[in-house]
Amino acid sequence: MPEPTKPKHTLKEIVARIIVIVMFGMLIMSFAVWGIGDIFRRGIRTQSLAEVGSVRIMPMEFQSQYQRELHRLQTMLQTDISAERARQLGLPQRVLREMVGRVLYDLAARDAGVAVSDEVVRQAIFDNPSFRNSEGKFDRGVFESLLNSAGYTEEHFVELTRQDIIRGQVTEAITAGGAVPHVLLDDLFRYRNERRTAETVLVSSAQMKDIATPSEAELAAYHKDHAQSYTAPEYRAVTAVALTPQAIAARMEVSEDKLKDEYEARLGEFKVPEERTLRQIILKDEAGAKDAADRIAKGESFDRVAEELTGKPPLDLGTVKQADVPMPELAAAAFAAAEGGVSEPIHTPLGWHLAQVVKIVPGRTESFEEAKPKLTQELQLREASDAIYDLGNRLEDALGGGSSLEEAAKKLDLKAVKIAAVDGKGLAPDGKPVADLPAGAKFLATAFASDAGRDSDLTEDGQGGYFILRVDKVVPSELRPLAAVKDKVLADWQDEARRKAAEKVAQAIAEKARSGADLAALAKENGASVATTAPFTRTGQGAGAGLPPELVASLFAAKVGDVTSAPSPQGAVVAKLASVIPAEAASDAAGMQQLDTQLRGTMDADLLNSFTDALRQRYGVEIDEALLNSLAGS
Repeated sequence: MPEPTKPKHTLKEIVARIIVIVMFGMLIMSFAVWGIGDIFRRGIRTQSLAEVGSVRIMPMEFQSQYQRELHRLQTMLQTDISAERARQLGLPQRVLREMVGRVLYDLAARDAGVAVSDEVVRQAIFDNPSFRNSEGKFDRGVFESLLNSAGYTEEHFVELTRQDIIRGQVTEAITAGGAVPHVLLDDLFRYRNERRTAETVLVSSAQMKDIATPSEAELAAYHKDHAQSYTAPEYRAVTAVALTPQAIAARMEVSEDKLKDEYEARLGEFKVPEERTLRQIILKDEAGAKDAADRIAKGESFDRVAEELTGKPPLDLGTVKQADVPMPELAAAAFAAAEGGVSEPIHTPLGWHLAQVVKIVPGRTESFEEAKPKLTQELQLREASDAIYDLGNRLEDALGGGSSLEEAAKKLDLKAVKIAAVDGKGLAPDGKPVADLPAGAKFLATAFASDAGRDSDLTEDGQGGYFILRVDKVVPSELRPLAAVKDKVLADWQDEARRKAAEKVAQAIAEKARSGADLAALAKENGASVATTAPFTRTGQGAGAGLPPELVASLFAAKVGDVTSAPSPQGAVVAKLASVIPAEAASDAAGMQQLDTQLRGTMDADLLNSFTDALRQRYGVEIDEALLNSLAGS
């Protein structure tokens, strides 16, 4: 693939582009008349999964795309996703919808006469940063390697790139020229960014005294009404064998010769660079720096010159490597001076520097013996990672031969871990995390998806290892009896009673304040004080934790001087609206630009969704739902 040249847009191409945009505008207007129909219909004539106009999407194409997307999600979430779970997430429908959308845009581009030259495609590939080498240039070797690993031929990838460019031109034609009306932008900016302040009084539930002791009947009723708070989760007793590189590494033997070969191959890693203990003087101008350098050269002390010229002692930089000095110019000069010497004046954005070299610790190379522990550990881990899958297969073979999980582990000198009880969050019945729980969340997901008494499959833990587990016992979730949680129920009941009492006091204060009473005096009567908030927006930004969302909403519906109250985690808050601070669009150009970008993105998405729906109606889309369900379940 030869190096491309930048394409030039001729008058003919510009005119053609305008014609394309006009054609799409006419298509949109005509589609709006036709309306939108349901694309899911049964009875497609062939074994194609979907038909989009004259284009057929075959099951194999769908399966390939579906598996790629499923693999991407599993990698991102670090967990297996079953076919049932994928259906619940709507993954099959989403993948097919995207495939149908691509075909629709391809058909629209074809009918509008949109085409892309080979030169443009070639330039797009050359501009792709994924195909560049360390020098930032296109590298055919990198290009071919990535295509091979992804399973693409060069011809196929070139065609995919061409189609992506064409679809991009279609979407650009649809959204080009869209603008948010200034009146809408201005009004929305003012609405979002208006700020308010309020005078507040916190009525703390902790200050509520004389809370009655509930009767046994009241406690029983509270326990029943709040059953979820006192229900024990499901627990499972599990036996597991975990195969991790870290656990198996100690069993791996690494020869002295192999360690020495590794040391020689990685010798550069064991070079310890030179270090220097540095001090510096920073002066404002070159003349002052040269004067300081002359005085030091004539025998004056570095400290005295620093004190006289800057009014403070030299700044210690500590013992550093050259790469640790943040300014390259200063680093080069400081590491060029002799021990005990002072650098020439060096200019940086901070001023003019003189660096003194207090001490030099020469660079060196770690010996083989010094590097040996690190090399041994790394090679053991590497070999353990290579051997771990084979060990897992041997464990499965032992289980398949009739051995129990414990017996199979013993044969292979592995440890079978017994977990007496664990819930879905990894906690024991005492509420503390289960120690040394294998493989974290993926292990728990497998444990709570497995039937009791059966060994799981050999499962990747998402961290380079594997595990097999057996659920020994399932303890169902159940409501703890009142006698077992009575102290907690009593404490919760009293906390709720205090909160309710605080709300009543706050409501009484608010009512009196509305009638003209002084808020500060009312607060003092109730052992509280008045505080004024910082300006806050209607989303609560700036309000802090002391102003609950319900109260923020009430204050944005209020007039200056209005009083309201609302519960808060600490009790209840009374608030009097103190001021309204209008938003000024003219003084926040960056904020207006950000809002304009957000609204344009929303408008573009709406335009493209409408256009896609119109394309469905124009070309016709039929989907074999039964086949889709069958493929999604396989």
